Amino acid sequence: MSCVRSLTLSPVVSSTDMPLDSAIVATSTIAGGTLIFGVRGPYVMRINATTGALIASAKIDPQMTGPTSIAYNSVTDRLLIGGWCRLFPGVTDNDPGPFSFNNFFYLYTVDPSTLLVDSSVNLRPIIGGTSSAAGISQGPWVMKWLGIGGFEGLYGIHHDPTVSFLWRYGMSTVITGNGHHGASTCVGNISNDFAWDGSNSIYWARSQTEEVSLLDMTQNNGLSWLITDSFSLWSGDSSIPFGIEVAPSTGDIYAGTQNGLIKRLNYSAGFTLVSSLNTTMGNTIFKVRYNPFDGLLYCPCFAEDKVAVVDPATMALSGIVRTGFDSPWDVIFTSTKKWVVQAGNLGIKELI
Repeated sequence: MSCVRSLTLSPVVSSTDMPLDSAIVATSTIAGGTLIFGVRGPYVMRINATTGALIASAKIDPQMTGPTSIAYNSVTDRLLIGGWCRLFPGVTDNDPGPFSFNNFFYLYTVDPSTLLVDSSVNLRPIIGGTSSAAGISQGPWVMKWLGIGGFEGLYGIHHDPTVSFLWRYGMSTVITGNGHHGASTCVGNISNDFAWDGSNSIYWARSQTEEVSLLDMTQNNGLSWLITDSFSLWSGDSSIPFGIEVAPSTGDIYAGTQNGLIKRLNYSAGFTLVSSLNTTMGNTIFKVRYNPFDGLLYCPCFAEDKVAVVDPATMALSGIVRTGFDSPWDVIFTSTKKWVVQAGNLGIKELI
């Protein structure tokens, strides 16, 4: 006599199983609500913002390599995806020289409900840069939809072989051109970040000069967007800024450094260093993110697999430093969840 048993296996899909270059939370009318959208190389993913489960994915451009970055245009309800180093762009639009394949930076407008591309544009000739430089251009790893009124638009960072650019692209706004800041030598890299104060100021963390720089969004000088003021973090403890954020609750600027410190700066007709916090993580804080739902700062440390949570008002750690992550790169928020964006196999993981 034999015995037969029926077994049903139901796999649980709890989160993306692909590392992410970049991710955002967006509330899209056409996509049906609040969702997470992430990118990795040529892929875009739509993710459930409550469970972290992958809903759908699509390949934006089979010739695009990473890193890629994503932002959301709330005016048009469209995703904006940027990627560098498009492979084999073709003879008719190719730059001369052996490094030509490095010189294409495409921006894709994507429907968040279908993940299909509406349109694309090569931003390289628009935002400036060396057209056929002897070296590898990188980026963008940071893009954000920022601003109000006539200066609302897409802002980002890219890096040529010898210079970094903080640029803006107005799209449908009155910034018909763009802006960038560069120099004859490197002033940072795509691992740096920038933050908006909610008004007319952008603060840029520049690792090569160890400075936090201020740029005025009301400047509209084409390719001559100039730095207004700067503050060096090097003196005293050799700090180099990477992650940066403005906390609306205090109005101050918070910079994460390569030695695991958070520097609090105030700006009023000039920079002032208010205080410094040792997060105990001891390695580079590439991002500092303000959570509008709890008023705290979230500081992922890629090398240490940790996230420090900081009260911006007291400059103290909020509880213990969180562990158990896999190369955490960023943190994004909904009204009920805190999601850590990771370069490890699990693309996002909830911070509890």
